[in-house]
Amino acid sequence: MVTKRFAYDRERIPWRLPRKTGRFIVMPLLHVVAVLVVVGVVLWLINQFIPMAGSIKGILNAVVVISVVLWLLRVFGLLPSITKISVGRF
Repeated sequence: MVTKRFAYDRERIPWRLPRKTGRFIVMPLLHVVAVLVVVGVVLWLINQFIPMAGSIKGILNAVVVISVVLWLLRVFGLLPSITKISVGRF
């Protein structure tokens, strides 16, 4: 039983949460920009303050950039869900 005290009201929240409309999840552009800023700052901090070999930094940067590009393509609906991809007969 859900009481009024624990149910949140979307109209009272000044910023919009990601919500599901049909089979798509709507993510506000502000959230996408915030995620990109956070990922960029974390990657910059790792590159600046954690000592590691240049080749490892290059691999780390490539993995992060490819992951972010795939995530952006999925967010904007240009790449179908990659969870449906399977290897083998499973």
